[in-house]
Amino acid sequence: STNRPVNHRYKHFDWLYERLLEKFNSLLPIPSLPDKQVTGRFEEDFIRMRMERLQAWMTRMCRHPVVSQSDVFQLFLTYKDEREWKAGKRKAEKDETVGPMMFSLIEPEAAELDAPQVEHKCEQYSRFTKAMDDGVRELLNVGHTHWKRCTGPLPKEYERIGRAFRNLSTVFSSSKYPGEETLTDALTAAGNTYEEIGQIVAQQPQKDLYFLLETNSEYKGLLGCFPEIIAVHKVLQYYT
Repeated sequence: STNRPVNHRYKHFDWLYERLLEKFNSLLPIPSLPDKQVTGRFEEDFIRMRMERLQAWMTRMCRHPVVSQSDVFQLFLTYKDEREWKAGKRKAEKDETVGPMMFSLIEPEAAELDAPQVEHKCEQYSRFTKAMDDGVRELLNVGHTHWKRCTGPLPKEYERIGRAFRNLSTVFSSSKYPGEETLTDALTAAGNTYEEIGQIVAQQPQKDLYFLLETNSEYKGLLGCFPEIIAVHKVLQYYT
């Protein structure tokens, strides 16, 4: 809304994540940040991927009706200068309305719910999130395995088949039989086609599987937050 850019390093994102986690972890799922680095590497592809994941993380937080309006998040997006940033950081770090204390700010409009019904809903949702978490993890494992095959063994297999066809074409070209050119051209074309298929297979994951895995990685981060949230709600049932 300010039309003014702000500059942040990864450590600032890390600080924001810790503040949001401390404030909202009893109420809302706050997905973890993408990894800062992998075994000390800072290759161009990794930096680009981390930037894309940070953008996706920020987009999700900006869309959340509660998180996006919190003081600490607005500070992160709209601070004017270093002085305002440091003052806002001190205020956020001294905030006492965090965790379960956030429930004191909620003014429910609905009628009081039946405790057994609430417990049943919590159990039902707990089973659902556990099953979905298992499903997402399975899809990620299968997807990563398939990616490795597509960029490793499979293209090489197609290349070997293509090479075998071309070698066979070379053999027939020395036969001097009438019409051999038709056969050798066909074998060479088949060999080239198999090589092209190998290249297509190697490039395809980046065009479709990449987006599927990125989205499911984001969901994995969200789903990992729910066990603690549900546990807090189960405890609070005995105090209401």
